[in-house]
Amino acid sequence: MTVCIAAILTQNNSIALVTDQLVSDTLVSVEGFRKHYFLDNNYKWIALCEATEARRPRLMEAIQKQLDSAPGLKDKEDVIRACTAAYRSETERMHDARLSRIGYTLKTFLECGHEQLGDGIFETMLNELDGLDLGVRLLVAGFDSTGRPTLLEVSRGGEAFVPPVGYHAIGEGSWIVDAALSQFSSGWLSLDAYANVYKLCAAKFASEKVHSGSVGKDTMVLMLASNGELSFMWRMDVPELKQVWEGSLYEVPPRALEILRSKLVPPGR
Repeated sequence: MTVCIAAILTQNNSIALVTDQLVSDTLVSVEGFRKHYFLDNNYKWIALCEATEARRPRLMEAIQKQLDSAPGLKDKEDVIRACTAAYRSETERMHDARLSRIGYTLKTFLECGHEQLGDGIFETMLNELDGLDLGVRLLVAGFDSTGRPTLLEVSRGGEAFVPPVGYHAIGEGSWIVDAALSQFSSGWLSLDAYANVYKLCAAKFASEKVHSGSVGKDTMVLMLASNGELSFMWRMDVPELKQVWEGSLYEVPPRALEILRSKLVPPGR
């Protein structure tokens, strides 16, 4: 499991994203995996992906293909449609793989399975297929054609949820994120955009501490501007920020702001 966080920063009309880099399956957990993906060729929409590494690339490629099939800037509805279509396609592929063991595809099973297998076996198989899940959740963030920032959670079946507040988290550590952000006496949203980024990092560090082993220690910090410019901190710069968090009594330590302002920058700066 993981934690992925995104928040709208109204101060500079940008979106901050903080995620671990842990990928897990039933046998092993490995650090160092990229979890952010641009969804469109205008670099206006980005997704943080919580999934096994086997499912991740195909689904992201399917969403990107859907969005790139039509030119122009994309709105929230375009992104939802693309995600829904990609989820449906990958779910059908998973169903085909399961049914191939008894000589069917999903299409032939639905057309002929009831008549050939009988009520009991057909219903059992149908229930089994309904219980299969891609195991992929996306935290999608981006800017619509008017430049307005938007957050979405996309999960089972491609259903989309729009968070009622300006931030959202997915993964095992998400409840810790909510609890951690509520501890700031001034509220999570500050006048300074970098102070808000620090609060998101602090929430990630807290979830990592509580869910040791299931939330990764490596941290990626990103900021997406409405013009598509992406700023990020190199992974090796984050431990200094975490050390400040561990040792400070301040809600937002001045040293943390110095680190973020100097390290959270576009490539090449």
